[in-house]
Amino acid sequence: MQDKNNPQVAHAIIAGLTKWHQHSSYHSPNENFPKLNTAIHQQNLLGWQHFLEGWVSTQWADSQHIYFQWIGKQNTGRHWIVSLIAKLWQVAWDQWEHRNATLHKLDLVPSIEASELLNEEVKIEYSFGIGLLLTKDHYVLGVSLSHLLAQSFEQRKLWLTRIQEARAARHRLNQSTLRHLRVLMQSWLSQSCRQKIKTNQIQWRDNPFLLFLT
Repeated sequence: MQDKNNPQVAHAIIAGLTKWHQHSSYHSPNENFPKLNTAIHQQNLLGWQHFLEGWVSTQWADSQHIYFQWIGKQNTGRHWIVSLIAKLWQVAWDQWEHRNATLHKLDLVPSIEASELLNEEVKIEYSFGIGLLLTKDHYVLGVSLSHLLAQSFEQRKLWLTRIQEARAARHRLNQSTLRHLRVLMQSWLSQSCRQKIKTNQIQWRDNPFLLFLT
């Protein structure tokens, strides 16, 4: 799989994460591969901590897709980015488990009741589908429900948190859009009302008898 990755994309990601780990800014050289400079710029804006959490620039997928076409592979950038995010989640989860085990030195097993309750919450969220998600968050539902329910308690909690955050992001966008539409509607109604009053004033001026008929 590694021989199919764009070397410049891989180098840029490693460099960005290294700079983030060193608490310094990543100012990339002027990369000559299409979409790569845009991907780096967008990821700098999103943050490399978010990259590790799966919030990645879509331009990474676009740049990788162009590379697949260049080397004559049938792979797609979308499939590649989904696999990358899944790997990032797995790495993050492994690190969390290791850190938790080191700190607490014990294995807390959730009760059967808690696990069943969590399963119900997962099923409800899963049943809503992608309709309440932004397009960039559709990958969260890229796993089957049966596979999801077979995961550990903490992995299911992590998925539930992730999809709830994604739905909240869609809700905030919807609220912002509605506020914008209300402003536009109020502006239109106000303008329409002023135009109607102006028209009536002109008619009354030209024909004063209309005042007795309205």
